[in-house]
Amino acid sequence: MCGVHASPLDNLRFLEMVRYRGMAGDTRVLSPAAIRVMTSNQIPGVSAAIGSYTLREASWGYAFNVGTADALPHFRGGTASRGSLRHGGSGGIASWIDPDLGITGVYFELITEQDEAGIPTSWAVDRFEDIVTSAVVA
Repeated sequence: MCGVHASPLDNLRFLEMVRYRGMAGDTRVLSPAAIRVMTSNQIPGVSAAIGSYTLREASWGYAFNVGTADALPHFRGGTASRGSLRHGGSGGIASWIDPDLGITGVYFELITEQDEAGIPTSWAVDRFEDIVTSAVVA
């Protein structure tokens, strides 16, 4: 099993670098080409299933779920702008970038309950994302 061990602040710094097109302050960390493939749909027209949920279009880049604005219970809210980027992690970590509203969000929670399909029923990232997004005045 592989993964990243990072704090919420580390995750936020990485996402901010992606939001600023590969720049961390005055330093280029990722090339424009890397950012482009990470943040654009690499599988257009392909649907996906997550547990018992079916997505009309998976819309995955090489790092993020790209551009969908459809709510998905326990996984993503429905108030973020179309074009937002999302990435979920194992065990209760999720993050998103809403470039239209200037939001970079991270959510860390210990998942304590799952249904029979492995969907985390205790996870509330969808509600957290909606609350944060709704609080921004554009």
